[in-house]
Amino acid sequence: MALLALLAPMAAGQCPEINELDVLYDSDTFMCAYDWQGPGDDDDIQACTECDGFGEAHVPDGFSHSADEGQYFPFGSIITMPGCTFYGFEDYNYAGDVDEYPEGTHPNVGGNYEGDYCGTTLTGYPSYKCECIQKMIECDPSDDYVTVLTCDGSEFDTDFSCTYIQTIGTEYTEEASQSMGVSVEVSSEIQVRLHPVLQNK
Repeated sequence: MALLALLAPMAAGQCPEINELDVLYDSDTFMCAYDWQGPGDDDDIQACTECDGFGEAHVPDGFSHSADEGQYFPFGSIITMPGCTFYGFEDYNYAGDVDEYPEGTHPNVGGNYEGDYCGTTLTGYPSYKCECIQKMIECDPSDDYVTVLTCDGSEFDTDFSCTYIQTIGTEYTEEASQSMGVSVEVSSEIQVRLHPVLQNK
């Protein structure tokens, strides 16, 4: 089984804490996972290893990739971000059994393919996907007028008053609330994105 990259030197490193990692891949997409192609280890302190030229890889939400026939993707360790799941498939084009890696650090990833890599034998998958619950909110503000209260005093001979209590705030959809509930960091990024829109309102 051929690898997608042939590399030589290897550098061991401690896996970062999940809250130290960026939650955004770009301004519109959340980060789904980080992976290291060097050999993993049962101990987080030396599991996130790099091979010269290939180190920490970034996997965005919604990303999927299938290798060419005869090749596979080596994975030593994976950190899956909050609200996300990494899926490794046993066959090409996302077929066959699937291994799921939910939120958290997975320092010694398995896989049904193996080959010589970084001076050792490393397992991996011929195809994989990564998906998150949270989505960046797209908001296109608009103004509208709605009648909330009508006071008609035309039949009264004396003065009278109308009272209306207005509550100011933001109400989110169920999907937006679910996204913001994934983690403090995800909620913060969504609110940063919404702040200019709400300010302009």
